Amino acid sequence: MFNLPIYKLILILICAVQANAQINYQFANFCTVGDKVYKSNFNADPNVDFYVTGANYNWDYSMLVYSGQDSTLNYQVSQTPFAYQLFFNNIFLYPNHFASFAQRGMDINNVPNLQISDRFDFFTTSNSSLTKVGFGANINGLPASIRYDTLETIFQFPLSFGDVDSTRAYYLASVPSLGTYGQWIRRSYEVDGWGTLQTPYQTYDVIRVKTTLKQRDTIYVDQFQFGTTFDQPDITIFQWFSANEKFPVLEVSYQSGFALQSWYLDQLHLGQIELETEIKCYPNPTNDFLYIDGLNQLNEYNVKLLDAVGNQIHNCKNCEQISLNGLHSGIYFVSINVDDEMRVFKVFKY
Repeated sequence: MFNLPIYKLILILICAVQANAQINYQFANFCTVGDKVYKSNFNADPNVDFYVTGANYNWDYSMLVYSGQDSTLNYQVSQTPFAYQLFFNNIFLYPNHFASFAQRGMDINNVPNLQISDRFDFFTTSNSSLTKVGFGANINGLPASIRYDTLETIFQFPLSFGDVDSTRAYYLASVPSLGTYGQWIRRSYEVDGWGTLQTPYQTYDVIRVKTTLKQRDTIYVDQFQFGTTFDQPDITIFQWFSANEKFPVLEVSYQSGFALQSWYLDQLHLGQIELETEIKCYPNPTNDFLYIDGLNQLNEYNVKLLDAVGNQIHNCKNCEQISLNGLHSGIYFVSINVDDEMRVFKVFKY
């Protein structure tokens, strides 16, 4: 019978354990001001299950199909519009809201008589946490700086398998031509898996974080002396983190069963161009016109409207709006082609 020396057997066992060891994600691994990542977007196939997870799990998403590319940059607070910096760039007057960096945020355009655009979210970091302290945006056309009355903790560091945490945040803002708008936010997360992740770009040792975001909106209309409160549909966010990367290497989010965002970390593709302004399709959802912003500095681009299975409904060049009148309620895709770059947006007709 063949016998290995005991020290070799121990070495083999140690290597085998290390090869499948779970990681944790430290504050030192996380992004900071000036860091940038290229993200390849994809359309989340309903036949691909992004909910599955577990210990020592192998997520094989190497089949994901690239549909366009953009980037995320951690801006210095001083790089954001000056009107946005009121609460986030003064450590003496507002020490609890002094921000470490800012990122482009998601606009709000699904609330009647309210348009929040050109948004920057402001974050502060420490060795123990990542916290959102507020945002700056154009609210109904006027720039505003909105601080959170209760801060929103995104993560506690380090992130380790089995960690569970939750936080509540709240803000109330004065809105020109409307009255006041506020939002109550409850964010809870669980590190619910670890193992190996395969994307079309690379294979990583990862941990997986599932975040649930509950939001309750409050609106008060001065003209009618009337206020109302309503709950937004829950948002579920899945993020995979690798100790060697500053940003998530894969992120997929859902609301009401529909994918909101889906992208994986990638390199800058040859032939890609980086637009000076972000392309936006709004309002989303909509029942009427869909507007396209961020392309007016380009000489030529092509826009296509597709149904949920990819059939072309409308095609136009250099257009800045598309009518959805007469279409059934449901999911549609807007494909925007600029030279060698394609951006795809999922929109909802109600």
